[in-house]
Amino acid sequence: MMKKLAVISILLYLAFIASACGGGDSAKNQKSNSDDNYRKVSSDDNIPAELGGKGFEKIAADLGYLTYTPSEEDLFFFGDPKAVKGGTLTSVVTRFPATLRIMGQNSNYVENSTIEGLCYEGLITTHPVTLEFMPSLATHWKISDDKMQFWFRINPKARFSDGTEVTSKDVIATWDLHMDETILDPSSQLVYGKFERPEAISKYIVSVKCKQLSWRNLLYFGGMSILPEHILRDLDGTDYLKEYQFKMLPGTGNYTIRDRDVVNQESFTLTRVPHYWDADNPLNRYTSNFDRLKFIVVKDNLSLIFEKFKKGEADYYTVSKAREWVEETDFEAIRKGWIQKRKIFSEKPAGTSGYAFNMRKWPFNDRRVRYAFTYLYNREKMNKEMYYSEYTMMNSLYSGSVYENPNNEKVHYDPEKAVKLLKEAGYTKRNKDGWLVHEKTGKVLRFEIGIQKGSAYMVTPVQQMLKEYGIDMEIKFIDGNANWKNLM
Repeated sequence: MMKKLAVISILLYLAFIASACGGGDSAKNQKSNSDDNYRKVSSDDNIPAELGGKGFEKIAADLGYLTYTPSEEDLFFFGDPKAVKGGTLTSVVTRFPATLRIMGQNSNYVENSTIEGLCYEGLITTHPVTLEFMPSLATHWKISDDKMQFWFRINPKARFSDGTEVTSKDVIATWDLHMDETILDPSSQLVYGKFERPEAISKYIVSVKCKQLSWRNLLYFGGMSILPEHILRDLDGTDYLKEYQFKMLPGTGNYTIRDRDVVNQESFTLTRVPHYWDADNPLNRYTSNFDRLKFIVVKDNLSLIFEKFKKGEADYYTVSKAREWVEETDFEAIRKGWIQKRKIFSEKPAGTSGYAFNMRKWPFNDRRVRYAFTYLYNREKMNKEMYYSEYTMMNSLYSGSVYENPNNEKVHYDPEKAVKLLKEAGYTKRNKDGWLVHEKTGKVLRFEIGIQKGSAYMVTPVQQMLKEYGIDMEIKFIDGNANWKNLM
């Protein structure tokens, strides 16, 4: 594994993004963005304060509820007062998601996660720096002394994008859908099966009991994106999968996806909700500034994506290749300042990258073969000769964080160790074609790896390294959707 030196991402930004995005047309755009089904609903003033109604905030602490009051310092982490609202941010992505749903079969793409974070909200969220719990749809929460039961007070102002109130019924209906096996998402049942079915204490207060103690329980349940009961009540899991494959349920977030803004396999656009229920929150005031977020699909062709960016068809481009960063970012638009070339540094731990072995299948069910592979993977040479020394070596899944194990073995290129291990595993001879064969079974040490074409420049050198030592790594080109499906 390798990582870019202290870099979360390397971006090229259009210097003239505000004018290119048409920011001056925001009033006109907001009118057209209105949800045709929107209806304004007033809060219920008949709910007693102790059950979450008007005046609850004054007695919440006496009832044992917690909340988070933002400080002036917090405002620094939630947007920039100088930001101008309006316009469209256009991105180019390499695949169209298999579904736009946020749960159920095939909803585990990064695109679905992006949609979920922008269009839906949970009961509570976490501070981006301190990780303290903060209000979202719920203003307050309470934890039992044994930490096995939670209560949440839903904000009476919370609304879905169609204007419908958020109530305890929505929380229960969302949990029910997660637990419906017909959505073909067993991980949902694994996560939310840790809880009993939630109970509505009142219209605005919902409670849930945990089946087992875990520090993650509040994070999991409190972060569950809430869906509208007034629609889910007429659906079972099978209907949900079919009817909302490429159609959005109303959400409570800053954005929504209108039916007319989905062009299958070509693009999808998120539109800012003009009547977002929590727009007056100081922490939301300077966020979600674009009227629209458009995602254009260019499948498995990074070169074409870069060309589209240079032509102004995309507003930013993440440089993922060191060679591209060093050799191909000196064109006219950059020299004239129309495009800004920037490295962005952060303290975010580096993500995992590299090769993963299926230890249930031959040949990687043998630990010695796995180690031999790593000793033949000359990362240092590749970094120097191919990546302009832009990377540093990773020796842990949690590199750059407090969870990195400093005692992990530092695995470096060592062909002598690799050959020794392969001999111990029974690969002592080569056939007439030069491939290693097992001394007992006669099987050639051969395996297949499925990659997207854009990754060939990274994988082909590894193929050549292994070939030198008699290992046949066959490369099969496959598109992103198929590759993800095979892996899952």
